Amino acid sequence: MSAFEVKFLLLAVALILVVALIDVTRGLILLPIVGLVVGSIWLHQRHKKDAARRAEALRVERLLQAQHLDALLAVSPTEFEHIVADLFAAIGFIVLSAGGGAGDLGADIVCQNPEGHRFVVQCKRYAPGNKVTSPAMQSFIGMAHRHHGAAGIYVTTSSYTKAAADLAQQHGIDLYDGERLVGLARWVQSRGSSLTSGP
Repeated sequence: MSAFEVKFLLLAVALILVVALIDVTRGLILLPIVGLVVGSIWLHQRHKKDAARRAEALRVERLLQAQHLDALLAVSPTEFEHIVADLFAAIGFIVLSAGGGAGDLGADIVCQNPEGHRFVVQCKRYAPGNKVTSPAMQSFIGMAHRHHGAAGIYVTTSSYTKAAADLAQQHGIDLYDGERLVGLARWVQSRGSSLTSGP
């Protein structure tokens, strides 16, 4: 709670006490209760709007960061996953989970396209010379199969070895390297964030 909200609540309680003491005999005890309820609802709505504004500002900041490879390389791996999730959401995917965690079966992002098809996304924030290898791709393919038929998308700030790219193609894995990812971010930004289809 902000200092303003604490002061507001204290003022509301004080007002309730004063009104209750003055008007108990007149039956106006309901007035302070109504005031408290209305004040609480107002504070709750204000908090929700502030949280939504902060979330939108963070999303816009992430989309701007994604337009520059050096900015993507400067964020944490978890922040990179959230940036990728924001990009996919901007092109119409519904992000079901992002940032990995317990019970995710190794997926960084799980999302679904507007047609309802499920996708598992692996995100690797690698330096430009550090390519995704065939063993890493094999590991991802195995993990994607544990997600019950979900299609795979592999996203990196770097690129892929030929063996990894060939393996991905054999298994229908969609690849985003650093160049394609930055291109997607610039495309999203040029069209606004209320998109329903991507390049």
